[in-house]
Amino acid sequence: MQTIAHGTTDTGLCRESNEDTYVIDDTLALYAVADGMGGHAAGEVASALAVDAAHRTVVRLTRVGVQDPVHLARAATRAAIEAVWSARASEPAFDGMGTTLTLLVIRGTEAAMAHVGDSRLYRLREGEVERLSQDHTWIEELIRSGHITRQQAMRGPLGHILQRSIGKDREVEIDVREITVRVGDRFLLCTDGLCDYLDTDDQILHELQADLITAPQLLVDYANACGGDDNVTAVVVDVLAEDQGLFVASEACVA
Repeated sequence: MQTIAHGTTDTGLCRESNEDTYVIDDTLALYAVADGMGGHAAGEVASALAVDAAHRTVVRLTRVGVQDPVHLARAATRAAIEAVWSARASEPAFDGMGTTLTLLVIRGTEAAMAHVGDSRLYRLREGEVERLSQDHTWIEELIRSGHITRQQAMRGPLGHILQRSIGKDREVEIDVREITVRVGDRFLLCTDGLCDYLDTDDQILHELQADLITAPQLLVDYANACGGDDNVTAVVVDVLAEDQGLFVASEACVA
């Protein structure tokens, strides 16, 4: 099998700068999005450091023969955590900076997701959308514990208070999930600038069923049409049979 992806990022309608970063590497079948936070451009630094460290780690491990997607995803995320924490600890201007990271590594019919924060990974399979990641926010914890409903959460002010992020601590719990991959699967990695407007699977489905090049921009346009309150990034990944592949991309975007 082969993977091919396309992505885009946008500042949105209410922010002056874009603190999102993404990477697409079809050769490595590695895809990631990161949503930075922190003043004085520190959020941009944090997300770029995280994505770059993750990417370089997968390159290095692949060169020495490591192919297990779980190992690669976990090691890449640990490298991202170390890179952002070290920069924050050594530079006063970066105090308070941090980032989310959602990362997907695919190897044949097996894949792994590594995830910290509230960016998300979705899978479209046979016309049905499934969210594969779990937000690390206080509001999500209240929903999971049954203290509030999702409808009540949408009216509350706590949606973006993170329980876990990259940057604050040197040791961060990482969600790692093994994923079985089929030809025809489509994955979406996105930051919360898009997630916040996706209340039902049907809202994702319309844009995700467009062609690969068009789908990411349609998703970004949808977020901006809904208000564009935040930076928004969408990376769409298709799983193809080997003879379907048209081109192979390697792309990193630091907006």
